Amino acid sequence: MIADPSVFQLDPFLVEEREEVERAIARACDRLVPLLSDELLGAACHGIRTPGKRLRPILCVVAYRACGGTTEPAVYDLAASLELIHAYSLMHDDLPSMDDASLRRGQPTTHTVFGERATIRAGTALIPAASLLAHRAAGDLGCDDRARRSVVRELNRAAGAGGMVGGQVLDLLDNPPAPNDALRRAMRAHRSAGL
Repeated sequence: MIADPSVFQLDPFLVEEREEVERAIARACDRLVPLLSDELLGAACHGIRTPGKRLRPILCVVAYRACGGTTEPAVYDLAASLELIHAYSLMHDDLPSMDDASLRRGQPTTHTVFGERATIRAGTALIPAASLLAHRAAGDLGCDDRARRSVVRELNRAAGAGGMVGGQVLDLLDNPPAPNDALRRAMRAHRSAGL
């Protein structure tokens, strides 16, 4: 039976978009070469290239299109910056001090291949690397300096103390505060830092 071409086909769409995202991730790894030592580059790219659905960057691209944007490599580069942040979080979540996972999606986790020290440092380096990638991609998309800074600010807001980093800190506490208390403290910290 031939599928009706007027009906949106999710699976082929995701496969096609994932291929574009994987190309952008490869470009991101190439752009890390001058920024990281060989040891950290290997660990960072291992974490970034761990297989996944790539839904975050795909949703970023779809949102860009929904707002009237056209599809071009820079859109995928911007979307890949989200995947760098996601990779950092998974690399750190897998550490023995967190979830102590030796496999992720059937692949050895970064710390089992490169060691804990390199994984911590490489994962941490992915946050500013994602910021640089997002700033550059936003410029390639024609954004002015103010808009580029806004993109980086939002990315770091989500990744920082009030977001993913803060969440991981709470995960490490023996007696974590109630979620609402922790959220209120993180939001106050963000406001006082001008973020």
